[in-house]
Amino acid sequence: MLKILQFSALQEAEHVINGGIIGGRELVVIEGKVYGLDGKTLIFTTPAGTVTFSDKVGAGHTLAEVIAEIKAVHAGLQPKFVKKSLWVIETTPTNGVVITGAGTANPVFGFGAVTVTGTVYDVPGGTPPRLISDNFHGKATVDGYYILVEPA
Repeated sequence: MLKILQFSALQEAEHVINGGIIGGRELVVIEGKVYGLDGKTLIFTTPAGTVTFSDKVGAGHTLAEVIAEIKAVHAGLQPKFVKKSLWVIETTPTNGVVITGAGTANPVFGFGAVTVTGTVYDVPGGTPPRLISDNFHGKATVDGYYILVEPA
């Protein structure tokens, strides 16, 4: 079975085909800070570990502090923010990032209550999951890209 993946930008396509995951929500940032994360968790199963955010005095987190707290637990992850949405990928894409739906910070970042699994796609001619073609096809309306893949 083949599957068509659709992306709004090449950066997003590259991130996803290399096993990255993207939070489905832009953070609400007030004067450079995100509030309400104290004690909330992001639970990763690949690589395994739980990030528990700490903000005991209620001062809020800068986006850089959110990234630092994730990296403190997962040196092998490369989190970043794109338009205030959390993008997470392995430093060396190997397995794909997996986050469970049980994390209490999931709603803040837009991951929801389901497991989100990143998939690292092999090159065309490689082992599934793989890309069928190394060409990214732009949509006729020039507002995105399609990639044809063969899932595992």
